Amino acid sequence: MDLTLVIAIFLAVALIMLLRAVVHIVPQYQRLVVLTFVEIPQQTCITKDNAPISIDFLIYQRVDQAADSVLKVQNFRTAVTGIATTTLRAVIGDIPLDDVLAKREQINEVLRVKLDEVTQRWGVKVTTVEIREITPPRDIQEAMNRQMAAERGRRAAILDAEGKKQAAILVAEGDKQSNILQAEGARQAAILRAEGFGLALDQINNAANHAEERTARRRRHAKRDLVSTDAWPQSPKPSLRARPRPFGTGTPRARDPRWLGLGGAPNSPRWARGRPQAP
Repeated sequence: MDLTLVIAIFLAVALIMLLRAVVHIVPQYQRLVVLTFVEIPQQTCITKDNAPISIDFLIYQRVDQAADSVLKVQNFRTAVTGIATTTLRAVIGDIPLDDVLAKREQINEVLRVKLDEVTQRWGVKVTTVEIREITPPRDIQEAMNRQMAAERGRRAAILDAEGKKQAAILVAEGDKQSNILQAEGARQAAILRAEGFGLALDQINNAANHAEERTARRRRHAKRDLVSTDAWPQSPKPSLRARPRPFGTGTPRARDPRWLGLGGAPNSPRWARGRPQAP
């Protein structure tokens, strides 16, 4: 019975040795450079403005020096987890709450640099750090919601005021342009009316001048006609010294040959125009 057990154990050991010789098992860090990640559970941190928040994140790492990861640290995964927790609290303690919520990418980079400075001594390279969730307390969340609502209300009020301001400016500009156009129209209308009145006066003056010229021309023509009529042939006036005597005493002047030579009766217009003046 004991001999059989010994033989069985010997055969098992021989089989294991044979398998080990046939199948070569390479450790993980000796196969290739393998990227692994470490999940850091939620950690309560205090921000610079004394606000408690809970943060959990992931660390992506790879083993570059296998000997250092075994010889210089007992368990590099546990060591990375512990150093990541303390580094996170140190980094968050220097940042206000608003920046923690708004600058996640910068926090990731700061954590990666600080962790890599420590883990490179263990042959481990931290490639990426990603914050997965940031959870502030309930009262802070309620305050943030109220602040956000107030900020949105303020922005809405500002936008409303800006809209009213722009509308008032546009209305004023429109009224200004309208008044300018109306004044320009009134000025142009006054200029056109004045020009119309000037043209009308010019036409009236021209018509009056033409009428005066026609009247003067008619007067000249009438005067010329009158002069031509007055220039009818007349007998010369008798001299006082050589005054003609009638044929006989009491003889009418109409029988005088000088008067008779004019022709016509003494009372006729021709005789009246040609009769001599009394001395």
